[in-house]
Amino acid sequence: RVIRDAGYPYEQISVTTDDGYVLTLDRLPNKRSRKVVYMQAGLLDSSVGWLTENCVSSPALAAWDRGFDVWLGNFRGWAGARRHVDNEVRNTPWLYWSFGLDDHALGDIPAFMRAIDKTKRAELAAAERPENGMPFQPQVAEREVAQGDDGDNSALAHGLSEKPYSLAIMAHSLGGAAALLYAVHERTHGRPDGIDHLVLCAPAGFHMDVPFFVRVFSLVFGNAVVAPLIVRHVSALYIPSRVLRLLFRKVMLDLEHSMPAASELFGVIVGNL
Repeated sequence: RVIRDAGYPYEQISVTTDDGYVLTLDRLPNKRSRKVVYMQAGLLDSSVGWLTENCVSSPALAAWDRGFDVWLGNFRGWAGARRHVDNEVRNTPWLYWSFGLDDHALGDIPAFMRAIDKTKRAELAAAERPENGMPFQPQVAEREVAQGDDGDNSALAHGLSEKPYSLAIMAHSLGGAAALLYAVHERTHGRPDGIDHLVLCAPAGFHMDVPFFVRVFSLVFGNAVVAPLIVRHVSALYIPSRVLRLLFRKVMLDLEHSMPAASELFGVIVGNL
């Protein structure tokens, strides 16, 4: 609704990962464009984070205005929808929430990449037809890596090495960390990642130098015995309604612009929940 109210086109696409999570891609379609940008939000955020009410302060709207086909990813576990092909997993919190950063990097992002690639190829091939008045000129990605030999991933890699469009990933926080892990993993295994430009906005990281009490807390509650027991009862921080999520986002923006010190404190608190 935010996108349509601003006067922009909108599509929503469901994407299923190899391990059965059903994810959501929000899209501002620019179907004849050969410039694609995939934006991925971070922790406690969703595709709404790339949107505001005007194109000046909204990366997604500004990108569309500049001719990009804009795709906004939502990782598994985002507040908008908890879906899985297996009803037992979907209805059992400790089963559904049994995932980590590797699953975002090696499960969610490849599923998004497949969906984007399949859609863009079909649209650009349709535009190739003479009656559509747009000649089709395939463009090979700037970086090509020898394709792998492991089934579906090999097919995806071959496609990403010869795609007829350029793709940029813009990612924030946890999304940035996952995007970086995805790119490194694909190249380590000799497969093209399909990325022509990678923009990381404050990517999440792992900090070795942490306070002593944090180390004690992680040893007590993060070990292989206690953690599985806790996750059965406390699965995640969840904001239950769309209105509350938008309100939460509004409060964060207000704090950021008018009270930067309070915003930093609030960020530290949220980051340790």
